Amino acid sequence: MPTPRPLYNLPDVSTADAVVLVEGEKCADALMKLGIVATTAMGGAATAIDKTDWSPLAGKTVAVWPDHDDAGMKYANAVIPKLQSAGAMVRRVTVPDDRPKKWDAADAVVEGFDVTALLKASARIENSDGIAAEKSNGRFDISQWRAAERFVGQPQPRRWLVEGVFPMAQAALVAAGGGVGKSFLLLALSRAVSASDRVWANEPELFGGALSGHGVAIYVTAEDDAIEVHNRLNALGSIPEQLHVLPLPDAGGAVPLFAPDPASRAASTTSAWLALERQLKAMVDLKLVVLDPLQPLCALDLNVPENAQFVCSRLSALAASTGASVIVSHHFAKREASTPEQAREAIRGTGGLVDGVRSVYALWNPKEEQAKTICKTLGEHFERGRVVMGGVVKANGRANMRVTTYLRDDRGLLLDRSQEMVCARQTDVNLLPELKAAIARAAVEGKPYTKTGGNGVYERRHELPDAFHAISKHKLAEWVSVLLAKQELVGAMAEGSKLVKWLDVPNGPVAGGDAVFIKGHLSQSRPGQRDA
Repeated sequence: MPTPRPLYNLPDVSTADAVVLVEGEKCADALMKLGIVATTAMGGAATAIDKTDWSPLAGKTVAVWPDHDDAGMKYANAVIPKLQSAGAMVRRVTVPDDRPKKWDAADAVVEGFDVTALLKASARIENSDGIAAEKSNGRFDISQWRAAERFVGQPQPRRWLVEGVFPMAQAALVAAGGGVGKSFLLLALSRAVSASDRVWANEPELFGGALSGHGVAIYVTAEDDAIEVHNRLNALGSIPEQLHVLPLPDAGGAVPLFAPDPASRAASTTSAWLALERQLKAMVDLKLVVLDPLQPLCALDLNVPENAQFVCSRLSALAASTGASVIVSHHFAKREASTPEQAREAIRGTGGLVDGVRSVYALWNPKEEQAKTICKTLGEHFERGRVVMGGVVKANGRANMRVTTYLRDDRGLLLDRSQEMVCARQTDVNLLPELKAAIARAAVEGKPYTKTGGNGVYERRHELPDAFHAISKHKLAEWVSVLLAKQELVGAMAEGSKLVKWLDVPNGPVAGGDAVFIKGHLSQSRPGQRDA
């Protein structure tokens, strides 16, 4: 289960003034069929109350409906103070004594019991000060939010899909001009997320950061047909079991997920959105949802701030209720952008779209002179549109603000070439001391390198500083040889290692025979003889 654990039916809960808290999804679904907004904690009465995110219930009237048994009573007694501390106005449903043991909300609906009357008769619960928890100006009940009481201990760590770029359980936006390559890059990200739960140490970085989340990925494209999707997936390699790709041109065409309400003309969701939302909420281990692009799926004028804010609120609620990273792509307006600042300003629609999501990542083409310089530095031929720059142009909180250099390969996929740019600007003389220091650190930590082989510096280059990640195998081996020849590094053999020479500095623990190897090397072995 995720931490914190989201409440059930969060999109409906977020817009309701009154909510019924029951034990289990079955009871919540039964009440919702009657038009009553209901929710439950993940795990029902057996949930870890402190691990549940109760904050969406702040400022709401919450009727706690426990099952008719001892476990239900204990759960209600424990959860009511927690709801009050979260800022909810709490009422407690009292089940009639003549009802059988374990009788719950689902049983009441099946029996045709007067559920509305039972809820109206629920008792108002006072807080610890003996004051009834009444609503105060909607959700603005300041008395319930004393910082020293509400924010105790260490904060929950932010979880990321792509480290420093796309947060989990949040909505994000990817914006670019037409033909830049954002759709293919988003499909590649979806494939990587769904491919495995292992660390892809030697895979190229996507969107300028390390991939941290693995699980089910959903990619919905409103523009590319099945043939285009198939070609791109074939170019990427094998197709993972946990990847779902929906090309809407082959599924009846794109339909709006957001549209004006026929009666009020206010921004609203459509039946297509509700159907998509139900399916996504039912998926286990969902990590990524991509809607590419937003415009064909939205019948609202996104130049109107209220409409942009509404769309962002629905995307954020979906992310919060599923725990997944929800990413929508969007186009630039027809204006030039060659810097991160210009890219942010070029995003089509009102600023409410940018401000309404947690993170915005943009892709843009540099000026032609800069693109030619990049191609020359990397030893690549120049083509117009081949070089693309990318980076986070808006973030709430900590983020990776580094600008990434991409080059389009023969498949049309944007590949991160940033580290090669760094390496191309550095000389061997500059990097040799850094390589020596990294090898010395590894020896101290009990996981030394060898020159080649499974623990070779090239094979484990991603444990070295960033500047070494794109260095060739031949070049790294050559630099180690130079350091050995200068006696700035030595090779030491461990007992039972059979000629395996571990690299260290002359006065290091491996060279001196005092190192203890961690699991994965020579566990508990001590180096024996040092090479002169």
